[in-house]
Amino acid sequence: MASKNKNIRAFRYFGSHWIETLRDKRFKLAKPSELNDPFDCVGAYTGNIPRSVAKANARRLVDSEYSKECYRDLPRKEKRAEKDRKLKEIQKVYKKKFQDLVSKASEEKTGMDEAIRLLCMSCPVQHVRDDVSFNMAEVLMWSHYADNHHGVRVGITMPLGVKNIRVLPVEYTGNRPLHDWSVSQDLAESDFILKVALTKSPAWIYENEIRLIASPKCCKSDLLEDGSRASFLTFETNVISRVDFGLLMEPDEEDECIELLNKDYPHVEVYKAKYHPTEYRLDYQPIKR
Repeated sequence: MASKNKNIRAFRYFGSHWIETLRDKRFKLAKPSELNDPFDCVGAYTGNIPRSVAKANARRLVDSEYSKECYRDLPRKEKRAEKDRKLKEIQKVYKKKFQDLVSKASEEKTGMDEAIRLLCMSCPVQHVRDDVSFNMAEVLMWSHYADNHHGVRVGITMPLGVKNIRVLPVEYTGNRPLHDWSVSQDLAESDFILKVALTKSPAWIYENEIRLIASPKCCKSDLLEDGSRASFLTFETNVISRVDFGLLMEPDEEDECIELLNKDYPHVEVYKAKYHPTEYRLDYQPIKR
């Protein structure tokens, strides 16, 4: 992208594994099937495979070298009849296979899991009071994504234009993105996968979410403690610009985090969430290190 694009400032909330993230300098990216909203990354579908497409795919198989071997020793009339029979049979099988694919795409996120990995962040509309940023919906964000205010919030300055990685805002709408199978039989031919990944229900609008979207090929695959595999994306320390401790974070965890920040992130601002004296919101107190 052109250099005129500005960096994005966002927050990533952690209910656990923040020490590992900061220590190893890598974000764990999620598969679409791992997201907490069952509607997330699920598109809507219409249309059927055109007969011409099914026939063309069947024709390619009938005319393949393998099929020619099956007809080689048949008389001309029998060969033509056998090819016609095979064409109808393969066309029927292909159409059934395609219908199964459509059904699977509608009900599962298999295709999305194969195509992308996500880092979900909040980029709230911020206000400034006494040089401390706050957001009216952040109490919910802390409750939902930071272990009921026991976790941390990390401020991330994400550069735009990183090769093969996109950082884009989520759109909130009442309708899921629609794909017409009669127009295209390959989801990868268009931006449909990207649109599905960036569209959510208005129920989530308070998150004001932005997403880092990467191909699995751009990520490093590594084993977790339970033996399952996950995708990671490494980062430079200057990407982290701020760390906020949750209102109810344990003191020993704060000390452990400060020790790591002093060692690897001396430039990072650190704050502690506090009750506002009278309002239903949080204030943030700077922590001197």
